[in-house]
Amino acid sequence: MKKKILLIFCLIVLLTIRGVPREENDNLGKFNSMTSEQKIQFIKDVIIRGPFLKKSADPRLKPYTIGKFFNNKIYKKLYGNDILGYIYDQGFAGISDKISVKIFKTTDRTRKYKSKFINILIAFLKKNKIRFVKESNVEMGIAMLDVDDGSSGRSLPGVLIEAYLKNNKTNKFIFHRIGTGKKSGVEAAFYDLMLIVLNSPGN
Repeated sequence: MKKKILLIFCLIVLLTIRGVPREENDNLGKFNSMTSEQKIQFIKDVIIRGPFLKKSADPRLKPYTIGKFFNNKIYKKLYGNDILGYIYDQGFAGISDKISVKIFKTTDRTRKYKSKFINILIAFLKKNKIRFVKESNVEMGIAMLDVDDGSSGRSLPGVLIEAYLKNNKTNKFIFHRIGTGKKSGVEAAFYDLMLIVLNSPGN
């Protein structure tokens, strides 16, 4: 993994820690309050990576999210961990100021959030001076696999997606499977995921 995307991942983790409030003092306080063993385990959880099908808990805990967008061939190539997400990079390069979104897929669990997340995506692109066009050298596809609005009180609001970027000139892809949670809501969680995906290697 290139240094740039690793730094972005680490920044997101430090800001969110899977949904912990993003205020820096709160995050530092949480980390500092951990025992030495807990700190070591957290660092291991961030650093140690492996194949998705062997390392991720999702196939066991969230089987309803498997096979809704990516197929088994891609799952076998995804590599990472449950905190930073999983990536399969075929050598993608070419992010520019224009992008076309060819697929924005939802499931029965996430369909009601579709228009909300499309609006967030458009706002994100606009803020980052990326034009949303019908045809572009860079193509994107997104599947909203799971959304937790936090209403149960057992977890923080979070979003899980699968997404790809494709360079139509080289026919090279990069695939992401990643989720995050934010105390400030699912909108903020989705925004952070777009930050990660659109700062993929090659940018």
